[in-house]
Amino acid sequence: VQELMNSYQSHLEEMIVEGRSSEVIVTPSDFTYKGLSFQAIQEINKNGDIEDIYELSPMQQGLYYHWLAAPQGSAYFIQTSYRIKSENLDLSKVEKAFSTVVNNYAILRTSFDNKYAGTTLQIVHKQARVDFRHTIPESELELQHIKQSDVDRGFELDKPTQMRLEVVEMPDGDYEFIWSHHHIIMDGWCLNILINDFSAVLNSLQKGEAMQLPDPPKYSSYIKWLGEVDREKAEHYWENYLKEFNSPTVVPFCKESIEGTAYELASHVYYLDTEVYNDLKRFCQVLGITLNSFVQGVWAYLLSTYNSGKEALFGSVVSGRPPQLEGVENMVGLFINTVPVRIKIDRDDTPEILLKKIHQDSIASIDYHHLGLANIQAKSVLKRNLINHILVFENLSRDNNPEEQQQLITVKNEKYIQTNYNFNFEILPTDSDFRILIDYNKNLFDDYSVINIVKAFKDILIFFMENKDLHFNEINSQLESQSLHFKAIVQKDIKEVISQTDSSLIKQKNVRKLNAFINKKNHE
Repeated sequence: VQELMNSYQSHLEEMIVEGRSSEVIVTPSDFTYKGLSFQAIQEINKNGDIEDIYELSPMQQGLYYHWLAAPQGSAYFIQTSYRIKSENLDLSKVEKAFSTVVNNYAILRTSFDNKYAGTTLQIVHKQARVDFRHTIPESELELQHIKQSDVDRGFELDKPTQMRLEVVEMPDGDYEFIWSHHHIIMDGWCLNILINDFSAVLNSLQKGEAMQLPDPPKYSSYIKWLGEVDREKAEHYWENYLKEFNSPTVVPFCKESIEGTAYELASHVYYLDTEVYNDLKRFCQVLGITLNSFVQGVWAYLLSTYNSGKEALFGSVVSGRPPQLEGVENMVGLFINTVPVRIKIDRDDTPEILLKKIHQDSIASIDYHHLGLANIQAKSVLKRNLINHILVFENLSRDNNPEEQQQLITVKNEKYIQTNYNFNFEILPTDSDFRILIDYNKNLFDDYSVINIVKAFKDILIFFMENKDLHFNEINSQLESQSLHFKAIVQKDIKEVISQTDSSLIKQKNVRKLNAFINKKNHE
């Protein structure tokens, strides 16, 4: 018996040693996505560096499609830059902090591939390919070239990671931090999370202290959640929502697009007066609606007026973060989705009635925001022509720790993003200001038209607050008499606005010339 036990122990020890020395064999059950063959897994994991594999979210699928169609294009390339003043900035610590953050989040160690199982998969690697650069230009003039070169590089989605950081050491001693990523990996909410983590790690490294970032909630849990929701119920909701909507809503003054029209990105920024913004916040609070609902109501009225109809439809970017998913507010990944917003303008209603309806409809649709736009469009007779522009209401996390930022003083902040839509209407509210940003294709919209759209929007916004109980069958004529910019929307003609604008500019130019002449004479 003793000899048998000794033999058994000897063989067991040999098996343990062999197990330790042999390569770990992974199987389909080791990953979130179970549909891969054993052979496919062996091919993907040939270097033993794969942590997880799972499908794409609906929005990711759409962005991957756009990338496949134009791998060298700049659509959905996001570049955020800011300049800081810092004494004795150790760039080796900056790179280490960036590497720490990138490797802490699965989505930043992810590549994308469509060669397996007849579907597109995201493949999480155990280590990211850290892309960090330090550049020293000879002059300030080179900075824009550096940024554009970064955009031109694009991203290779079949390699991890889809994020990089370039630190440009300026001649005056400042540092320009250029963060770039492809939109397929995350939305705007996430960048603030990452930069806060980066600042915390860098601050610790500069103090000579070790810092371990906590394990973040995994994006794969959101993908699993998507697989469990009732897709059929969502499709039925959107089918009813879009029933009998047969004609696309046209953005004012859009030129006719022909196939192959190039995309030349241009932007226009407008700040609402502080007093008007404060009135707007109070107005929404009294009505019990969100700022977003108010914005959608104003935009829908402007569109319906130009389109000479009783309703309007546009794309709205929603957060897509399901509140029932634990830890979702701290997840890094792409959650946003674009869904249609259809608003009917009943001429017997008032602005107050309309805005409250919009608010209630937005609440009712939340449970169906997860369905991909391609699937929603399939339920419409217009298919891919359903949406031709988007409205974005940004409500981003702005949690910055002053203690962590005290050595890195931000003096400037810029952002670049190009979508596949020719017109993007963005609202960026903070506690102190209300910014309207229009990103548009300059080959389809001229600058005068865009400026008129923004000013007409502002005039409608103010009119709604001042006349919330006035019926819509009375509003058009009153607004048209008060606002030259709204009149241009009604008449679909901007010539009068251009004429007055040019006349005003000429007067301003002549006044400047006269003042310069007077100043010159006073100094002679």
